[in-house]
Amino acid sequence: HITVEEVNTMHPSPAFFCVNGDLIMSASRAFGVVPDENDRQKAFSEFNSFKAVADRLNADIPLKLTLGNHDTHPGEIDPVLFWEVFPGYPPYQALDIAGVHVIFLNGHSTGYIDNVQEVWLRNEIHKIPKHKTIILFVHQPSMSRRVRERGIPKAIANAFNEHYGEIWMIGGHEHTNDQKICRLKNTTGLAPAEVLEGCCNTRRCSRS
Repeated sequence: HITVEEVNTMHPSPAFFCVNGDLIMSASRAFGVVPDENDRQKAFSEFNSFKAVADRLNADIPLKLTLGNHDTHPGEIDPVLFWEVFPGYPPYQALDIAGVHVIFLNGHSTGYIDNVQEVWLRNEIHKIPKHKTIILFVHQPSMSRRVRERGIPKAIANAFNEHYGEIWMIGGHEHTNDQKICRLKNTTGLAPAEVLEGCCNTRRCSRS
């Protein structure tokens, strides 16, 4: 709640406030774990506790949420547990701010982009100018973790195959601050910023 109170006092108010995944811990306690009934009830309680704090955010500051590996569980495509407390909240979405296209993705429980979300992402990229700057928020900063985090790198590479603008990726998950530069076919760069969860660092990439 201290963070929310600090955000509320910012002047001017931020364009949005993003919590970039791992809103809770119990939808999947560890890699590959499907919640039992005790975990499900604990997950509901944790989501409700999170919502009680999030509801303190000033109404004029949009709250943007991404889902991480502890917010979803294996086999869950639609975030059913999350929707029990945040009914209808989009698991992925996009908006334009000051000439920048901002995208919020659902990394699921293992760091992948499901087929429906991948089609949505491709369509989202296709409809914006090819040189527009893009910021991606996804819990798993997976471009530099191709084996461990599975499908995000391929989905991102495919979606941005014909995009030429700067791309920034802001992640959490790693419990450490780090910066990586990953190059795609046509873009000026893709910079996943592996960050301490709840914080964010970014670094500009330049085309080789």
